[in-house]
Amino acid sequence: MPSRSEILHREVAEKLRLEALIKPGIRKIFAMVAADFRASVARTGQPPPVTRYRKAFETLLEEHYRRCQKSFSGAILLHNDVLTFTALRAKQNKQVDGEEESNIKDLIWAIFLLWRDQHAPIQADIIVGTTARDMEDAINQGRMALREEDKPTDNRSVALAALAILKRILRGRVDLIAVTETQAASETAKAIEASAVSRTLIPGIPLPRDIVPLVEPTVRPVEVPGPGPRLTPVESTLKKNWLTMRDRRVRHTHKEAEGQSRALNEAFNVGGARMMFPGDTSLGAPIREIANCRCSTQYLF
Repeated sequence: MPSRSEILHREVAEKLRLEALIKPGIRKIFAMVAADFRASVARTGQPPPVTRYRKAFETLLEEHYRRCQKSFSGAILLHNDVLTFTALRAKQNKQVDGEEESNIKDLIWAIFLLWRDQHAPIQADIIVGTTARDMEDAINQGRMALREEDKPTDNRSVALAALAILKRILRGRVDLIAVTETQAASETAKAIEASAVSRTLIPGIPLPRDIVPLVEPTVRPVEVPGPGPRLTPVESTLKKNWLTMRDRRVRHTHKEAEGQSRALNEAFNVGGARMMFPGDTSLGAPIREIANCRCSTQYLF
């Protein structure tokens, strides 16, 4: 079985590759934002409506989540040094049949598809909302700078000053979005596999109604608020461990989380925040515990 260090470095390298793939798309949308911003402020003194960028971000995120899921498919097989999901089920002393592998793969894909469809619009709204605040801040800072320098504050002058400020803000956000969204999607992909194999409920990961027949009778669907039944909590031999890169860049709260071992449906304690895995926000973890995180979760039977 690969060592802890080997697994970490492989996963970090893959996340870095995925981050590089989404950055050009983010920059392209932000370039449109900047061009529209300059024209709108020069003409009206106000930023353009942010809703026009929402669909572009949603589409970009959906495609990126798909890439992350594909890249991290089979990660828990590597963690446990087996070749199939059926072999993992056998480690739980569960009876398996010839269709088990196909059923698990179908379940994993369906859950990830539902998560992607739910998560992309939410994150697109967050990005667009933050961009709207960035544009307002840039205009205010631009006007203030012009006044301090005793320069004209007509719309055209404000547009040029504010544009320079906005571009600087957006450059910094490219990396933040790339890291945050890659981490969330990659770690979610692993969690979904663990959930499907062990038939264990994980907060924030839903079970589509049309997939319920694939998991009966091992899983009994229950009615809960939200889009469809979820996997019911059951005792699982699968455990998860929080791993860090163990270098100087690891924030102190994540260093303290290093080595925590939890049942699959239990949360880690990270700086007082509850997180199911690195990058998870389903239990209300603040951005300070999410942004630029390079930690990883290892799932072991």
